Amino acid sequence: QVPNRYWDYLLIWICETGNLSVSSSRYAEGRTALECITGKTPDISKYLDFGFYNYITYRTNAGLSPLSVGKWLGVSHKIGQLMSYWVSTITGHIISCVNVQRMTPSESNTHEFQTQMKRFNEAIQQRSNAQGIDLTAQTLQVPDWNRLSLDESDPAFNEEFNRTISDESVPEADDTQQAEMFDPYISMEIGLPRGDNFDLHHARVKRCAVDENGQPIGKASNNPLLICDDTKWSI
Repeated sequence: QVPNRYWDYLLIWICETGNLSVSSSRYAEGRTALECITGKTPDISKYLDFGFYNYITYRTNAGLSPLSVGKWLGVSHKIGQLMSYWVSTITGHIISCVNVQRMTPSESNTHEFQTQMKRFNEAIQQRSNAQGIDLTAQTLQVPDWNRLSLDESDPAFNEEFNRTISDESVPEADDTQQAEMFDPYISMEIGLPRGDNFDLHHARVKRCAVDENGQPIGKASNNPLLICDDTKWSI
């Protein structure tokens, strides 16, 4: 069972492995989602030996520290060397580590590793369970000027907050239509599946379709990975 505090790493791992898995779409032709977008076969070597929240053994301090037992939480892309991984230690801290090895079934059946795994589970369960912890002593140490009171109202803060966060004079991004957002699509060649056999027919984008008021139809999005652009075009 994965503690709630590690679910953000779990969601990242699900998204990453989903992008590296073969798509079931007929247009993917047996390719992964990343390959359909970039045209390059992705490297899956970082994910082959590990499953999420599996037991692993690791060494810190450039491999000079004693062998420790931890849990695997995913690939560390931007911290550490090329093959770095997120590891949960027995203290509940998450570190980026290079010297990580999968715990084999033969190792997990030994008395030494079973004792360490039991100690690890007890420590993580105690640290991840925040219910019943009395924080009164820590709260009393916070100075009055740094306390957030839900019972007191600060008119100056509320006015500044509402002016910054919800300023009615500033239009919403979804309500504005900028011509430069549509320029990259003009003259673009596309293939449209048509007919009973979904044969591709080649076409060219001419202009953005507009309504009777001359405004573009639909709302555009500059993120190619999100299917939220419902702009209409003349082709």
